[in-house]
Amino acid sequence: MSTPLQIPELLIQIGESLDHPSLVSLSHVDRFTYTVATPLLLRDVAISLKSKSFPLFASAIRSNQSLAAFCKSLSFSNVQPPYSFELQENLIAILNAACVHHNLASLSLQGMLNAGVGPLPERVWIAIAASGSSVEVLKLCMRIVKAEWMPLTNAHFTRLRVFHLDVRFASSAGTDYAPLQHLLESLSDLEDLDIYFPVFHPTPGMTWQSRHPCLKRFSIRGGGNIRNSKFLARNPQIQTLRVHTEQAFEPVFDSPIHTLDLDSKFPNPWRAIIHSPIVHLCLRDVSNYPLVQQFIRATQSTLRCLEIQFLGHPGDRHFPESVLGLIIIPPTLDELAVLGTWKNGFNLAPCAFPDTMIHQILGALGPNSSLRALRVRCSKDFSLQDHPDALGQLPPFLKYISCEVHYNTKCRLHLIDREDRKGFVSKTLRRRSPDDWAEKSVLRYFGEAWTE
Repeated sequence: MSTPLQIPELLIQIGESLDHPSLVSLSHVDRFTYTVATPLLLRDVAISLKSKSFPLFASAIRSNQSLAAFCKSLSFSNVQPPYSFELQENLIAILNAACVHHNLASLSLQGMLNAGVGPLPERVWIAIAASGSSVEVLKLCMRIVKAEWMPLTNAHFTRLRVFHLDVRFASSAGTDYAPLQHLLESLSDLEDLDIYFPVFHPTPGMTWQSRHPCLKRFSIRGGGNIRNSKFLARNPQIQTLRVHTEQAFEPVFDSPIHTLDLDSKFPNPWRAIIHSPIVHLCLRDVSNYPLVQQFIRATQSTLRCLEIQFLGHPGDRHFPESVLGLIIIPPTLDELAVLGTWKNGFNLAPCAFPDTMIHQILGALGPNSSLRALRVRCSKDFSLQDHPDALGQLPPFLKYISCEVHYNTKCRLHLIDREDRKGFVSKTLRRRSPDDWAEKSVLRYFGEAWTE
């Protein structure tokens, strides 16, 4: 009679519920478990090029290229110069082996943007481009200079659905983006497009004339050289839009955009999307408060999640009254995020507001607010369980308070319980802030829907 560990289907179910260290231990039990667990171990590989595991992984692939057939997703971090010959050979060996089997669906290369300048060798770009026949998700975030991505733009991506490209450190002089524009025009099945251009620099060669019938998410940061681009009009089915650029877009009326992220550089934002049924609105670098008030009022009938990220100064100790005046406008908010930051070079640091700011925000909302979740950014990590006076009177439906300390890192989630109509914190959880700006919502994290 077979034991449970000798039934492949059962062992696969067990393996899919295990974390990576436990799965490694399972693969070492015997030859049978190794055979079943190995495809699970190699299905989603995330590895740093600077780690000791990277050359070992490359050596294993060289020894048995059939292992690469199990790789559905490859994610490489710390892609930064200097690129030694050995590192290049290892990376190329892995990519070439994965491309042979045509099973690689997702490829990501994440660099450190504060690393030294140095182009990724052309032979590596050729290996990346060779994945075009199978890859559906391609994310490249590296310190790219000049036009070194040429092999990539000449590739034929027949299945690409998600394309994220970060070229914010591309050379500001002499860079021709026409090959990139040509690549975009060939990607007819794109559903998610995210491009980060150099800030405050033109992007010659980008005409934004491509059409993508399946495009649902579009993000553009930096760049801008077309007076009135018709890209939104050519792709009217976009539902999630992030625009942090001086690039102007022609208005699109009655578009289905429901999730919108804007910063202060976007010219006349309300003209392009004023009639869209916006549910989730994120406004960054807020400084023109009358303009922001207009925009919030224009969308308040459908707005359920509002995020206001305003710029302050390192020495700020008092929460701005002008920001409190913005949050009382929407009558039926489900979730509110009020995040004060100041710019420290290319990074954002939290303003040092006191713990009492939560009390101030809740006081501005009033006792009859429909709010169910609140997100704030604090100067230090603290638990509301130890600061009951920081809450004050809670709105009747408030269930969650999220306190972020640093930009894009872990935060505390406080769950609110009720007793004699007074709120108190019953439980505190830790949550890593997701990279996807549209997925930072606390209510979505707990699987709750917006109010209809």
